[in-house]
Amino acid sequence: MTTGIYLSAMTQDSGKSLIALGLADSLVKRADRVGFFRPIFKGETASDDPMIRLMKEHFNLSDEQVGGAVSLTEALEFIAEGNTEEISARAVSAYEEIAAHSDVVIVDGIYLTAQNALAVEFDLNAQVSRDLGLPVIAIVGANEASLEEATNAVEVARSELKAAKVDLFSIIVNRADPELRESIEKNVSWASTSSPSTFCPKSQTWVSPPSQRSSPPSSSTVRTCRKKILAVTLTRSRLPQ
Repeated sequence: MTTGIYLSAMTQDSGKSLIALGLADSLVKRADRVGFFRPIFKGETASDDPMIRLMKEHFNLSDEQVGGAVSLTEALEFIAEGNTEEISARAVSAYEEIAAHSDVVIVDGIYLTAQNALAVEFDLNAQVSRDLGLPVIAIVGANEASLEEATNAVEVARSELKAAKVDLFSIIVNRADPELRESIEKNVSWASTSSPSTFCPKSQTWVSPPSQRSSPPSSSTVRTCRKKILAVTLTRSRLPQ
């Protein structure tokens, strides 16, 4: 049976793409067939999406192991009409096709690009993850955040996901100031939930889309948070051994 994990950004500039790369880098060593799926993709077709292209090229995935459901343009039209059910229905159908050719699928959650779209993004990600029946890794961006801001962001994310009846797998605090690590870990009530949490320090490196780079991303870049992500994602038996 195919295993899936849903990545959902809880803040702007969360670094979700780098987390997806690190997770894929870990899983390709543990599963024969890793799939990558975006419910909403950029471009006219899923093959035009920069992140889908990057995953396919860097991890040598087949056409059947990568894909998307709805273009961003079409998704925005559905949202304007109040028809988010169509987005979710298409996502379930497209996901099933990729899952048929994969042992584990990384679902790169919805990102609508607009600064004022966080609430809509959250509701859509919650709806799609529930309809897919997948656990969620919530990613909190803490770039330039103070201790109080980072701590509050984690607590708000946990509370909102619980209220939305999302199956919370773990919370990753990403791009945080390394000097705040111990303080964040002390301030956040990790013990109040069975979902593990982890901390990825701020990194100066980034991976650009294939069209904007002359060579593949370095191993050190892709693995920036690999050990942390692996420790979190393998705490449940849902992922392949």
